[in-house]
Amino acid sequence: MKKTSLAVGILVGLLAITVLWLVRMNTSVVPVSPTTSLETEPQDTADTTATTTVSETTIPTSTTNKDGLPVIYVSIVSHNEDMLSGQYPDFTKDQAEFERQREAVASFAAMLAEHQAKYDFQTEWNFLLGMQKYDRGTTSTNGKNLIAYLSEDLGMSVDPHSHEKLGYNYADVAYLISTFGVEPTGVVGGMIAAPAEDSILEYLWKPIEANKYDYTWTPEIGWGGGTGLHINETSLWTSGVWRAKDNEHYQEHDVGAPLPIVGRYNSSWEGLDDLLEKQANGELAAGNIYTITIMQNQTWLTDQTIAEFETQLKTYADETADGRIVWATLPEVYEAWHTLYQEVPSILIWEGETATSSGAEGIPSPKTGSNSCGNGVCELFERKKGLCAEDC
Repeated sequence: MKKTSLAVGILVGLLAITVLWLVRMNTSVVPVSPTTSLETEPQDTADTTATTTVSETTIPTSTTNKDGLPVIYVSIVSHNEDMLSGQYPDFTKDQAEFERQREAVASFAAMLAEHQAKYDFQTEWNFLLGMQKYDRGTTSTNGKNLIAYLSEDLGMSVDPHSHEKLGYNYADVAYLISTFGVEPTGVVGGMIAAPAEDSILEYLWKPIEANKYDYTWTPEIGWGGGTGLHINETSLWTSGVWRAKDNEHYQEHDVGAPLPIVGRYNSSWEGLDDLLEKQANGELAAGNIYTITIMQNQTWLTDQTIAEFETQLKTYADETADGRIVWATLPEVYEAWHTLYQEVPSILIWEGETATSSGAEGIPSPKTGSNSCGNGVCELFERKKGLCAEDC
């Protein structure tokens, strides 16, 4: 009996030890998911992802809003440049400035997405070479490179922009975009349209072979037609979409022309307010598409200017809710014109104040727009939005 009792005791003890071991294993062992490698290096437990809001555009099913007003499509575009502009460094040699501008773009885009606005990030080769050298993903871009973050996480558009200087052409820029895992759009991010002898319109009718890489890019949508150095170009500021006939007839529609043009109009808040005023006064034709771009120079983007841009954006909440304006990327604008408007040409030329030069980017300087309060001029958007009692 003593031997039996001893054996039972040993068995009970072994069972208890086994139960304790199983409990400890159940609370300390983490299952390995199919996508986790057992050889993965220990990871930082801090949160490495940014809060992401995807900006989703719902193209209207009608060319007018619920009140019968023609819809205005608003796009937001930024540019960076090569070193010849005098505004940008060689990004491969200035990591600090590259990282500053990268974070500014990410912050700007995230702010736009939060408000369900859309964004075309148009980039030259200079910034892209900086990305190749320095961009390994950060918390602000969910661990992705900037271009992948803009396209995949925020639903924005990434378009090539090129002055075709220093050996790089549009196809070279498009190729560099593709190296970040994102297919570049077919949007021509800026083009010389006048005078006719300098126009590159017909050059854009055919696929472009890269100068530096084994790559071919085909222009599909023209945008930003201007003049060299943007001098005396306000007569080219056009709202609408059309197929430009040829170099000599940029603002004439030809149904057989290969390249549709999305007009940028006066690419400022003042231009948007001008269109809204025309819309309210019944001056916009039903069945026509109306477009405008709000333009930003990438080097201008700072915490302050982004906050000011957001303040302006919020003032259009009522117009957005009423369907009077739709925020859309340039490819989305073309798609709406092609499918909803059946490619009915629409050409509305700016008739407001003209200027000898519209600035190095072909856009208003920082004093025109959200920073103009205090300049002694009651701008249209200040008057309508009640933004600057000092001037108005």
